[in-house]
Amino acid sequence: AATPITVAPVAVGESMVLVAELEPFRTSTRDVARFVFDDLRLRLEVNAPFSSLRPRRLNQVITSAEQATAAANAHNAAIIVWGNYTDEFIELNIQLGSADIMQSGVINRAALERVGNVRIRLNDERSQSAAPAVVAAATVLLTAEGDAYRLAQALVLQQEMNAPGGAAVDSSAVSLTYDGLRQFVSNPAEALEQLDQAIALDSGNPLLYSFRATAYLRLGRIDDADRDAATVRRLAGDNWAMTWLNFANVAELRGDYPAAISAYDRIVALRPDDWFVWNYRGALHYANGDLAAARADLEQSIALEPDTNFPFPIATLIALRDGRVSDARVLMQTVLTQFPDVSFASRLARAIYGENSVLWGPFFSAFTNILIGQYGAAVSDTEDALVIKPDLADVYLLQGFAYCNAGDYEAAEIAYTAGLALEPDYGLLLLLRGGNRLTLQDSRGSLQDAAAAVAAGLSEEAIAFMSDSNLTCSTFFDFLVGE
Repeated sequence: AATPITVAPVAVGESMVLVAELEPFRTSTRDVARFVFDDLRLRLEVNAPFSSLRPRRLNQVITSAEQATAAANAHNAAIIVWGNYTDEFIELNIQLGSADIMQSGVINRAALERVGNVRIRLNDERSQSAAPAVVAAATVLLTAEGDAYRLAQALVLQQEMNAPGGAAVDSSAVSLTYDGLRQFVSNPAEALEQLDQAIALDSGNPLLYSFRATAYLRLGRIDDADRDAATVRRLAGDNWAMTWLNFANVAELRGDYPAAISAYDRIVALRPDDWFVWNYRGALHYANGDLAAARADLEQSIALEPDTNFPFPIATLIALRDGRVSDARVLMQTVLTQFPDVSFASRLARAIYGENSVLWGPFFSAFTNILIGQYGAAVSDTEDALVIKPDLADVYLLQGFAYCNAGDYEAAEIAYTAGLALEPDYGLLLLLRGGNRLTLQDSRGSLQDAAAAVAAGLSEEAIAFMSDSNLTCSTFFDFLVGE
């Protein structure tokens, strides 16, 4: 009996990219597949620690789509790369893999393959890469699955890897989609042209309208994005998460948080085990002023073990608002020890929304920059956040905290006071301004703020901490991060 081919499995939440041996065609044998594989591993794994794509090498020549499907099924691979080479070029098929990895089943396999299976040609395996085509195929799969977080990861990956990809061999909808997705972040106007042409060839495919809706968003064409979102709903129905994600994105950019929350209600019902959708609905509740609903969603998100810091900043601020200092301390220490990447939220937001920024990129970046002591960067982040949402007192809290730790106590006073103008009974803001006023030698103002914080209903835990501490912004920060 033949020895079974063993391929190392991938972890839960990761997607296997299976790279087969390549068939030599009228040429001497050379190890082309090794260079293709090594390049994919470098670009999709080593250089992109946030990526969930995991290349694996298959010691088997694949010569047909049927063989490729069988190999992908055998190893539960999301994508399989196979093909052949001559002296002049390498022809690679980037083919969608096992049907078992698709859980939602809303988008049929034929529609997926029409925009996901692409054939590309490389002139040199050392200077060109299959990575852009692999990421485009992953984008198709993740869109079909409605996995918003990993889809955004793929868009960031496409943006940042700067890989010289091969050209698509034929001029079909899949080739146009591939070209569009390659330029989705770097040149959304060109991506839109490619997607327009793809839709002309495959006008009943909801995936294409979903891609185009996001391209419109990146270009600030919100009404056009809304129209495509409506088309997606007609074509794919109400049981596809992307139907509602498109509507939620449109609503958020319009500042209509209740409509975005309503869309996320549908998404949470469709993907109840997805930490990201609980996190995002919690963030929307927070922006809409419903802190109890936000806390419940964010705690559920954290219970589902997120792999980035997104639920923690808002959960920490809500804990501090409630006077749950011990809970806030645990949350802040978790961020500092497990998720210190300050830029990822901003990069993710830019990949989806372009320059039409939403609040969360600069907001989360400000929070994490404070945690790692980058106070000047945190101030800049809060200024960006206030352009987007000037009526959120917590942004002024973060700004004041950053100024105070940077030693600019007068600027901290201004920031804290601006936040209190929005929420006069915000106990934590009163507490922090009171500590800052001590530094400014304003004992009377500090005592007034302390009394107002108590009157505002600050918890016994927070009041005890205030009484037992030589309260300044830096001692408060040191306590929260465990120093």
